Amino acid sequence: MGDLGDIVNLASQVVKVLDSNEVQSMGNLATALPRGVDPLSTDGNWKRLDSPMLMTITWPAEYPTFSDDDVLNLGVIWTYGGSVHGEGRFIKDAEAFVTVGHISSTYTYNVAAKFADSGTPIGPGPTAMLTGTFNVRVSRWITGAEPSLMIGFTILGDGSGSMKRLA
Repeated sequence: MGDLGDIVNLASQVVKVLDSNEVQSMGNLATALPRGVDPLSTDGNWKRLDSPMLMTITWPAEYPTFSDDDVLNLGVIWTYGGSVHGEGRFIKDAEAFVTVGHISSTYTYNVAAKFADSGTPIGPGPTAMLTGTFNVRVSRWITGAEPSLMIGFTILGDGSGSMKRLA
């Protein structure tokens, strides 16, 4: 077994979670475990979040009389708290996803998610931290592509996390 501070993620490829307005599943789920450790060989202290971490993004309707605002919910859910021989708090089964509230007929949304290749050990123990991004691309069939929107997220092996818009 490797060093508990050498935390890796084996599912770090870019994944489309919304492709041309169609929701996609992530497939391989992300982890933040010490190198060489299988999630099945960890201690059984794992807990799944009761509810996902969500951020709602709204694009106001161009003609509110005729259409609703476009709404996407970006989310991350994960299992946390597992340890290796009683040490550390790690992450497994982390999944990025999108749910659609409303999409206007003239807009196309594509959302890609990516988790970092490795986790960062925080403090003694350690507690694993895994970061990632959502890249939201919007286009309208009349005017073409709009600037991408980047959302960053951080999840921790203690069950906490945060999401924010990146510049």
